[in-house]
Amino acid sequence: MPCLGKIRTGILGEIYILIIKILNIILLVVLLQPVFAQQGYWHLTKEDGLPSNTIYDIVQDEKGYMWFGTSNGLVRFDGKEIKEFDNEELKDNEFVRIEALGTKIFFLNLSGQLGYFDDLGNCVIMSKLKVQNFYIDNDDMISVLSAPQDTTVQNLKWLDENLAEVDSLDYLNMAEIFQATRVLRQDNAKNILYLSLSDICLIKNRKILNPKRSKKNIETWKEIEVGFSEKGTSYLSTYSNILYVYNSIENELVELQLPEPILHTHEIDGKTIVKNIENEFFIINHENEKISFSQIYFKLEEIVINNFYQDIEDNIWLITNNGIYVYGSQPFLKNAQWDKKIICYHINEIDENVLFFGGNGKYVVSKENDWIEREIKKKLKIRTSVFEKDVENKVFAGDCGIYRLDKNFNPIEISPKGVKFMERIGEQYFFGTHSGFYEAGEFNVKQFETNLNQKISGRANAFLDMGNGELLLSNTDGLILVNDKIHIPKEHFKSNISSLKWWPDGKKVLIATLGDGLWFLNEKNQIYPFKDIVLPSASVTNIIPTNDFLYVETPEGLVIYNYYSGESNLINAYDGLPSNEITAFYKQDSTLWIGTSKGIVSFNESQIRKNETPIPIHIRGIAIWNKDTTLSDEYKLKYNQNNIQINYVGLGYRCRGNVEYKYRMLGIGEDWQTTDSRTVTYPILPPGKYEFQVKAINEDEVESEKPATLKFHIAPPWWQTWWFYILTGLTIGGIVAFFVQRRISAIQKENEFHNQINNLRMQALQSQMNPHFIFNALNAIQSFFTTKDEESAMIYLARFARLIRIIFHQSKEERIPLIEEKEFLELYLELEQLRFEDKIEADFKILGFEKNSMEFYSMPPLIIQPIIENAFKHGLMHKTSGGELKIILEKNNSDLYCTIEDNGVGREEAIRINQWRRGNHKSSGLITTIERLSILYPKKEEKYYFKITDLKDDAGNALGTRIWLRIPLEGEA
Repeated sequence: MPCLGKIRTGILGEIYILIIKILNIILLVVLLQPVFAQQGYWHLTKEDGLPSNTIYDIVQDEKGYMWFGTSNGLVRFDGKEIKEFDNEELKDNEFVRIEALGTKIFFLNLSGQLGYFDDLGNCVIMSKLKVQNFYIDNDDMISVLSAPQDTTVQNLKWLDENLAEVDSLDYLNMAEIFQATRVLRQDNAKNILYLSLSDICLIKNRKILNPKRSKKNIETWKEIEVGFSEKGTSYLSTYSNILYVYNSIENELVELQLPEPILHTHEIDGKTIVKNIENEFFIINHENEKISFSQIYFKLEEIVINNFYQDIEDNIWLITNNGIYVYGSQPFLKNAQWDKKIICYHINEIDENVLFFGGNGKYVVSKENDWIEREIKKKLKIRTSVFEKDVENKVFAGDCGIYRLDKNFNPIEISPKGVKFMERIGEQYFFGTHSGFYEAGEFNVKQFETNLNQKISGRANAFLDMGNGELLLSNTDGLILVNDKIHIPKEHFKSNISSLKWWPDGKKVLIATLGDGLWFLNEKNQIYPFKDIVLPSASVTNIIPTNDFLYVETPEGLVIYNYYSGESNLINAYDGLPSNEITAFYKQDSTLWIGTSKGIVSFNESQIRKNETPIPIHIRGIAIWNKDTTLSDEYKLKYNQNNIQINYVGLGYRCRGNVEYKYRMLGIGEDWQTTDSRTVTYPILPPGKYEFQVKAINEDEVESEKPATLKFHIAPPWWQTWWFYILTGLTIGGIVAFFVQRRISAIQKENEFHNQINNLRMQALQSQMNPHFIFNALNAIQSFFTTKDEESAMIYLARFARLIRIIFHQSKEERIPLIEEKEFLELYLELEQLRFEDKIEADFKILGFEKNSMEFYSMPPLIIQPIIENAFKHGLMHKTSGGELKIILEKNNSDLYCTIEDNGVGREEAIRINQWRRGNHKSSGLITTIERLSILYPKKEEKYYFKITDLKDDAGNALGTRIWLRIPLEGEA
């Protein structure tokens, strides 16, 4: 882990230095915010959770957390949250020095207490030892410079990471300069440098060598700051104009006179960088132990920086007394001298001078590192320009109109026409406005016309020279190819076209839109989307193709697409831009100029690189049923401990903590899920073995090298154990056997029931197939043949045959439609009347049914007919004339009430007449019907579904018989 710079502040006797510096910063802090407001930075202050805006020291631990030592506490930062560490044994809360060793953060406070915090927040403090300074060397040993009660002696001790003493030097013979001791460092040869008021003392192999004294006393070394080169050369900063160069191998001290005092020295990207009091950063070149200063590396105006630090992502953390400023991969972009309140809409180059055009009619010329600002009369946007070598043809335009620059870059108005874009083709200028396309030769402006004298009006969006006198125009109506009459309507795109450019192969046109991304127009005038490029927004404001790259301006940053590799690189605020909204772009050789809504910056194209550093990912907590649990790598849980919440964190700072995560729970599925949340919850995990995995993804889609993992084993409940399965199996087997036997019994009873029904149906069939009835019916039909009434014989014979078919059909069915029963009874009555030679009058009525509704109801077959037959056979048969039979079928809710009434001789007389028969004769049809009804109504009393009434007059004479029965219906009209 690179450690490129830290604040090193002494303690006793040096507080005045801190006071002086704070006063110096206060004078400039008012100017700090306006400058930074235009930078692509991340500013952390008390409003973000810092306990103080005064930061003394900064370090990144091995996990990737950032630690800040402030004037009011020690805090840890993970990109989103700031966590403060405190302990009641601390004498004060000013942490002037911090160092990381493993998972421990060692600190030194203003009271001289040395200790450490571990990653769980536990604090260990050294006792009885007032520490002047400390340093963690390359062997993870803690070198401690301490001062006991006798301040004439200093002790140098070596401690291990648990603060146990390993070795010591009892005293240093420089007690008289104790108050000025400032630096304690180890160089690349593992030699310790001890700096005092006028000496550099080399401690090698824990032994003091002869000190090297400077030519004059040094009032104060720069706050415990030192840099080391690869050749053992140390650059020692002071508050004077002298840079002390010390070679530990030769034990030589060289004083180098500087124009300004050097405050910091660091290594960045393999370069030794020094910062002076004017915030100028220079590169030190050292060859053959000689050093020189090259050109300025960068400069930040009016900002007082205490120190800066480079983390593992190469972000630069600037420490000031107004908080912390964090810059991404392009931390120090050059800023154009431009009024940041005015948005830059266009950038161009004229004779190696860069011009910036913006709103309010202003433009700035960068001429030989000087800045010339001009303003035209109209306070409107300047959108476009055409510059050529000829001084007279340097033209810019916009809402303000069309202007030409003279040799002193002053504007000369040509036309007041407001222009959105402009291009020179040959000797002609073509430009677009809100009212259409225009052309100008020698700036005689007129509206553009096709070869058919057709003016193209409507708001102009873009145009492109297609060659051979053809122009591809875009307006509110869509795309128009002039002279070829090709029109692609706007409906093909949902949004307006912003730019038209040739693809490098010269065979197709790239189309940029303000909401539909990028499209191609090929030689066959076919339009299709450009899908190979990854865009952060479907809105593209401009496209600039070059030989190697395509530059795409969007409201979410600048996309650089490599034609050969097909890779896309997004440059935005995470990389140091003042804003994501790109308003202008220009490439000057290898320098990229980018205009944003908050300022203009430039940087070398070779500096562009993706953030290839994987983000560290850590599990930071686990909760079971919303109760925090001690963090472990593996958990064995009970079955009811299956509500699990996992908290994790990816330590990404270039993306400003906006880290994307992908996670999965092996045991549930193999697929990864993505989220931007730092927490995932599994509400009810079934028993089993699981492994949770989570990765962090940075802003350039680079994933963590290894996922953070947690393993879970959720035990099954007792009712899911093997012995319970056996017991349950036996119990279920017994229950199943019981119900199987019960079911068998039920099936047997059901079979008996159906057998009984079938037997009764057979009996009903047999009763209806009574030979006597058949004989009498056939005899009646024969009589028709005898009397030569063949027509009647054939009619009744057909009805008899129909009746027999119905009887056989109904005997096979469980239920029959009521309409079929009606037909059957009517047919039967006709045959019986024929048999009785019309001696009996039958009245058949059906009541309670809506029209045509009988076909929707069904009833058991062969129930009513036996009752009617019994009336003929036993009641009406013995009457010589005047026989009457009334049959009424009436629907009552879900039942059919049947009434069969005859005026026969009555049951008593019928019994007397039939006494001559052998045995007591009973009507088999009637008995079968009663038995069938009893089965249909198993829980009803007999009178509820069947009733026989003997009809008599007042004298007790028989008037006939009435039979009432109730038959269940099914269906609904």
